[in-house]
Amino acid sequence: MKQIFFFLIATLTFFGCKKDKSQKCYSENGKGRIIGYDPCAHFVQANKTYGAGFVLELDKTTSKDTVVTYQIPEGIFTFKPEYIDGSYSSYLFRPEVQDLFKITFKYKVPSASEKTVIVCSGMVNTAYYDAAVRGREIFVSCISKQ
Repeated sequence: MKQIFFFLIATLTFFGCKKDKSQKCYSENGKGRIIGYDPCAHFVQANKTYGAGFVLELDKTTSKDTVVTYQIPEGIFTFKPEYIDGSYSSYLFRPEVQDLFKITFKYKVPSASEKTVIVCSGMVNTAYYDAAVRGREIFVSCISKQ
């Protein structure tokens, strides 16, 4: 009787537990560094990291590309308000701290219907940010520090 009970518990545990799908890695490999933030949804206003928009400089060996992502997990880095350049129209971290945030990751380019929509206050100048990352969002997973 005990054997049947343990077999039943083991079977229910094995087949009944849901796996966390958020841990699935995307297919493309990437490496780069976090160089800035979305001025409309950055970590200082939100007082959190996950869900805040960060600008990534992707290293494509022969060239660099700038994109935005909203999937940087909490706790991987500590971002401080003094890292912000401070210029009225700047979305970048100070140059001396940008190399602190080197990462490797897996990513995918979302379809138009999957992209994150952020409504921005009229008091934020986004001209330089828009020129750098407009329409170039990626979803990232399996992030690690370099």
